[in-house]
Amino acid sequence: MSTTSSAVSSPQSPATRAGRTAGPPDTTLLRIEWPTAEQFRQLLDSFPPDVLARRYLIGGIPHLFRDDPVKYLALRETIARALEIGHHDVGIVGSARIGLLLSGQKGWSHFAMGHDIDVAIVAPELINEGLDALARRVADLPLRQDEGGIDPQDLKEIQRTARNYAAGYLSPDTFPEDDGFRIKVNSALNQVTMQLLALTSVGPVSRLRAKVFRSWQDVESFYTNLLRALARRRSLEEEEE
Repeated sequence: MSTTSSAVSSPQSPATRAGRTAGPPDTTLLRIEWPTAEQFRQLLDSFPPDVLARRYLIGGIPHLFRDDPVKYLALRETIARALEIGHHDVGIVGSARIGLLLSGQKGWSHFAMGHDIDVAIVAPELINEGLDALARRVADLPLRQDEGGIDPQDLKEIQRTARNYAAGYLSPDTFPEDDGFRIKVNSALNQVTMQLLALTSVGPVSRLRAKVFRSWQDVESFYTNLLRALARRRSLEEEEE
């Protein structure tokens, strides 16, 4: 989960679209721990998505905990103990890490309490538990018409689960509420609710949203793809202008 600037040994040349000229990228912005929206746009134009994913979306102290990193350590350890994994296998990632909303219609705006907090949990054994639960769910589907119809919503959630796994993770939200995998992960998240309440005295409280990955490489791939899609969208927006 290293986020040091040494990870940027081979930056790509800046894009030449919209009047930009090719040349060596400026690494000065990479020293900023939580860039502004405009600074991150510049970074996205100058460096490969995998570099930026490692630097800004995966490791390091999240913007949300910039004033009290000890609380972040406590949050990680609380979830890790509940799932019987190492605290280094739990991390706040994505928008809450960098402090910017990077997807959807709210892209590039400031992250604030009330927005979902993405938590990456790296636990291969927990992934296996989820796959076992998915297999049992599929096995319970009716095979013949006289056994009853298949609930379209069940099929939708099963497909979502399979697609998530193909992308390298499982999300408890796609499992039934009484499923052991969902209960186990959500129970661990619920244990840190009071820590989030302590971050703000008024206003909405963020909801923790977990993805369970097989490895940190899968986490990196997921957020690299997110930034790659963001860069494509930014390019299209500029072409339309």
